[in-house]
Amino acid sequence: MAQVVTRPQRFTPDEWKLASKIKHKNAEHNRVAAERLIFESDRLDSETREESDTTLNDVDKKIGE
Repeated sequence: MAQVVTRPQRFTPDEWKLASKIKHKNAEHNRVAAERLIFESDRLDSETREESDTTLNDVDKKIGE
């Protein structure tokens, strides 16, 4: 069977610049969102570790009594 060949899409320089700016903005947005997620994950990890340490210390005290 014959395959249909489509020609490549062509952009004008202005369209190319606009598409590039949009991709750059999206990449920047994704980077900022990823940094926020990393920060939030680190904060949650720290909170959980502190809570676990506090609970462990309380249990150790009660066992010692």
